[in-house]
Amino acid sequence: MNVFDAILALSRASWQVLRRHRRLAWFPLMELGAVIVVAVLVALLFGPSDGPSEVPWGFLLAMLVAFQLVQVFFSVALTSEALKALRGEAPAVGAGLEVAAARLPAIVPFAAITGPVGLVLGAMGRSRRGAVRFARALFGTAWSLVTFLAIPV
Repeated sequence: MNVFDAILALSRASWQVLRRHRRLAWFPLMELGAVIVVAVLVALLFGPSDGPSEVPWGFLLAMLVAFQLVQVFFSVALTSEALKALRGEAPAVGAGLEVAAARLPAIVPFAAITGPVGLVLGAMGRSRRGAVRFARALFGTAWSLVTFLAIPV
């Protein structure tokens, strides 16, 4: 089995687990709520104070890293419980949150790296130059493949 077949098999199995264990749908809902709270907090703490003029890059980077931290945290929680369900065990929302909280020392640096990379990829995607957009597509695809399996590991 090659990497792409493994990714497809894992995706199919994950979808089946979500259909059987509907309580796992709480993780994306909690993530949405956390993103809203984090957006408000980061905007209050680091937001531009001179009104709606140009947004500073530091603020944008802080927002992206904060959002990435929330996304990775809840992805770890969901993945841990989905893997439990695949083993035949009963998944629980609280247990998933505990697993993610225990892995926070690994999640924070991961989010701190993937946030800026996402910012650079986004900036590259806005370029009008074909070579830059092609490089973004190539690097973005490679980055997606590398980071996709980081959560289960």
